[in-house]
Amino acid sequence: MICPNCDKEIETGIDQCPYCGCHFPVSAKQKRIEREQKEIDEKVRQEQLRKEREEKERQKKIEKERRIAEIEKQKRQEKEKQAELERINREQKLRKEEEEKQKSEEENTRKEEVIQNTSKQEEAGVFCPNCGKKLSSGARFCRWCGKSLLNNETTPEVSSAMLMCPNCGKELKPSAIFCNRCGHKITKD
Repeated sequence: MICPNCDKEIETGIDQCPYCGCHFPVSAKQKRIEREQKEIDEKVRQEQLRKEREEKERQKKIEKERRIAEIEKQKRQEKEKQAELERINREQKLRKEEEEKQKSEEENTRKEEVIQNTSKQEEAGVFCPNCGKKLSSGARFCRWCGKSLLNNETTPEVSSAMLMCPNCGKELKPSAIFCNRCGHKITKD
């Protein structure tokens, strides 16, 4: 722009010449240009603010997604731990059931052996391992010598002063004539 008073070139958009101090009116065109420039500047500023808001919202969204992913990861890890604990508990339960089954089978096998041994003894007849006399089945003691028939354990030696009932094996006083448990008559040899 050229100053109409001093003919020097000056900046566009100023209302006074810096050389001569001449005031010149601002044209309508110049006002429109300035207004448009202000509007453009405002639009640029608004666009920058909008972009900043969008960036903040994007950052918040990323942070929220990260927190959600972290929570889901923790839940998944907890589920995996729970599944592992359940698997271990199932294995322990199966192991216990196997052990109980094995114990039960062993117990059944022992019972069968006892039954077989008992039936063999009953078939062959029960004999005293000490004196060899035949006894009734189910006898626990020999009625002649007093030896225990349970697990081939021997009973403590009966003192010569004591008598034993030949029927039930009860210890009796030397003066006894009848057994006070079974009522059997005691004969003194």
